[in-house]
Amino acid sequence: LLTSPLLPLLLFVMIYDDYNFCALGRSLILQTCRVEFLKRLPQALHLFDQKTARYRLLPPLIVQLQDESLAVFALPTVLCIAATLDNQDFEQTLSGVFTSMMDASRPAAITYVMLKNLDMLARKGSANFKRQALMPMLLRCLDSRDSRLQQLAVKQITEVCLNAPECLCKADVMLVYFSII
Repeated sequence: LLTSPLLPLLLFVMIYDDYNFCALGRSLILQTCRVEFLKRLPQALHLFDQKTARYRLLPPLIVQLQDESLAVFALPTVLCIAATLDNQDFEQTLSGVFTSMMDASRPAAITYVMLKNLDMLARKGSANFKRQALMPMLLRCLDSRDSRLQQLAVKQITEVCLNAPECLCKADVMLVYFSII
């Protein structure tokens, strides 16, 4: 085997595979570190002032929302920051992002996190945002095969209607209730 003309090719393949394995290991470690960082960021968010969170943390987190594997971990922090924004800032910076996050092609875990924050989204969003994003998401949740999403959607709709009836248009809520029946 040592005198074989295939030896250089064999060594090249071994070195190349080792390099790919190391690169794969590094990317896996970086991905794991990024996930752990995003998981712990909501607990550390109080350490930042509102301006820093809005202008320094929010833009990179919005970029992380585009990655399917990281969106579930970045979304709670984005929602925490969104709760501190006024309605105009929310509409300018996050309305479009959340509209794309409520798309039907997104994983159920993202929809579940969005449903948990329905009250805040209903208070901050404009009427157009509610009609184009919130109501279709609620209807998809009620029509879902996942019973957890259905139960949470019904619970959140009733809580929003009882606590802040002005947040959702009565006609839209009636549409959702008629879809249940």
